[in-house]
Amino acid sequence: MRVIILLSLFIGMQALAQENAVFAETRDHESLHDELRTLKTKMLTALNERNVEQVLDLVDDEMIFIPMNAEVCKGKDTIRAYFDRMLNGEERIVEDMELNLEVEELTTLHGQDTGIAFGKAENIFRLTSGMELRINTSWTATLINKDNRWLIASYQSSVNPLDNPILTKSKSFTKTVAGGAALAGCIFGACLAVIIRPKKPVT
Repeated sequence: MRVIILLSLFIGMQALAQENAVFAETRDHESLHDELRTLKTKMLTALNERNVEQVLDLVDDEMIFIPMNAEVCKGKDTIRAYFDRMLNGEERIVEDMELNLEVEELTTLHGQDTGIAFGKAENIFRLTSGMELRINTSWTATLINKDNRWLIASYQSSVNPLDNPILTKSKSFTKTVAGGAALAGCIFGACLAVIIRPKKPVT
């Protein structure tokens, strides 16, 4: 009888220990996701304020960054040069920018120090020409924890090549040019007909 009581007590303690372990793991995961949300907020703030140095403080030294134009930037110096060329140089294209980013699911965690996130983003670019572009993209990012601090190890953004505002504006421009050419052709044809029209015989 005593053995049965001891065995029941042991099983109960084991079950309680497992429940506590699951609770602790759940709590750890929630804590990790909170840290990742903080990283996302800081990065968005830095990007929208065009604070490149703050952006670089949130990424790994060997980060791989692939923006929409498919340019591959590796390391902080290359990323800094990219932003400087796009935003600050004499031949810069972008006057101002705004990024609205959404995460589609909780970051997939691989252990306690690696995560993969993905989602959608709305990119608003105000160009030096005065044009404003709103481009929707899909993105994926790899996140790593170094010295108890989450950093972005890679980020890639892609745009639908068959459905984007640049292509739409290009099609519109092409139609305008084609329409103008057709109109010019009609006017030229009418003028040519008048010039070469045979004169009526004098009676």
